[in-house]
Amino acid sequence: MPLTGKVVTTGQRSRATARPTTPADIDYILSVGLRAADVQEVTASGYFPNAAVAFRGSVELSKGFCFTVLIDGVPAGAFGATPDAVPWLLGTELMTSLPIHFLREAPLWVSLLNSVYPVLTNYVHVENTHAYRWLKRLGATFHEDHQIGGLTFRRFELCAIPPQSQPQ
Repeated sequence: MPLTGKVVTTGQRSRATARPTTPADIDYILSVGLRAADVQEVTASGYFPNAAVAFRGSVELSKGFCFTVLIDGVPAGAFGATPDAVPWLLGTELMTSLPIHFLREAPLWVSLLNSVYPVLTNYVHVENTHAYRWLKRLGATFHEDHQIGGLTFRRFELCAIPPQSQPQ
């Protein structure tokens, strides 16, 4: 479901927006470097040999359903979902520089993913505090822990309609 050129924003004067990912976005984000927590998480997963391959692979697996997060117009990261409803988000340190703006827009972006995949499921490294708090704020339901690559990951789901109660 490619959305060529469409900017995704709530329109609330946010400094964070999203647009469909371009090859130039991928190159720029990788030249700046991914957050250390994201590098650790994708490396431990064992699915990709390194973070750059993970980033490019995630974009490719998303088959056009991938978006670049812009902070003040600068590519700061990207997110998407694979055809088997696995959401992902990888970013630079810039992505965490304006948390209020990012958090204001994120529910809209997740709704966009949920419009195609009503239930999104993946794992988050429990020590990736930015990602874990972001998912919790978005209403993710957390499930059992798994040891992956020597680290503890927690399975989560993001649903189109959040569940009535959230386990602690």
